[in-house]
Amino acid sequence: MARRHCAIFLCATLVLLGATACVARDADPYKMLDVSRGAGETDVKKAYRKLSLRFHPDKQMGKSADVVERAQERFMKIQKAYETLSDAEKKRNYDATGFADPRDAYKEQPPGPGGRSQQRRGGSGP
Repeated sequence: MARRHCAIFLCATLVLLGATACVARDADPYKMLDVSRGAGETDVKKAYRKLSLRFHPDKQMGKSADVVERAQERFMKIQKAYETLSDAEKKRNYDATGFADPRDAYKEQPPGPGGRSQQRRGGSGP
């Protein structure tokens, strides 16, 4: 009986940790631009230009609607990643918290198990 309770508790804990990890952070701008964390401004700008030209909506003429839609979504993510990494303050905030805007870390999270919203605790936001 005790083993069953331990197994249930362990499974519930793993599910909660996985759900928190999925919603807790912004998309990784380093991964989006395919640059290392130590990349300088010129490397970030070069990667941004290369990817933005490849996925720009004007370059998608004549392709299927599905391909165009995916390229537009990717293009917007590339722009957001560049916006984060090209601004020194946003980059510093992302490196420290996982959010370009540190206030996002204190916003209410989507409902978790049991239907209750999960609000981060730890004092007032910045």
